[in-house]
Amino acid sequence: MVECLDHLLTTHRLYLGSIERTLAKSGAPSSGNAAFEGGRLAGWFIGLLGPDSRCRLKSPSIFQPPPVGVEGDSDPRVVRRFAAQQRQIMSVIEKSRDVDLQQVKVASPASALLRFRLGDALRMMVEHNKRDLKQADAVMASSGFPPD
Repeated sequence: MVECLDHLLTTHRLYLGSIERTLAKSGAPSSGNAAFEGGRLAGWFIGLLGPDSRCRLKSPSIFQPPPVGVEGDSDPRVVRRFAAQQRQIMSVIEKSRDVDLQQVKVASPASALLRFRLGDALRMMVEHNKRDLKQADAVMASSGFPPD
């Protein structure tokens, strides 16, 4: 289970850094954001990353967390860090109300060639969260959890 949270911590740390840098220099005022329409490429990624996707994906190396320490699945520090990061994500979403989700672009930490609309980047984070938390729930529900 801790591997799922560690992966989300790693991935979201990188995306949050990119989003926060973008928000800090963004001058694009909000257009209301009521009718946000995601891009096609981002929609494809969201479909792959969403909780109902049946695709098994290997994370790019940049999104792979360091090996789990001796504490393993019982490490409460990971859970605390994850909870703190979720609050940070909520704060970034709140700050995003002041910018145009369609116009503002966020660079992907995985490749300088990929840039997503801010709204799409936020949706990818949320859907990825759902997917990996669903995976963590499955691990916790499996026989043999917690490990001895």
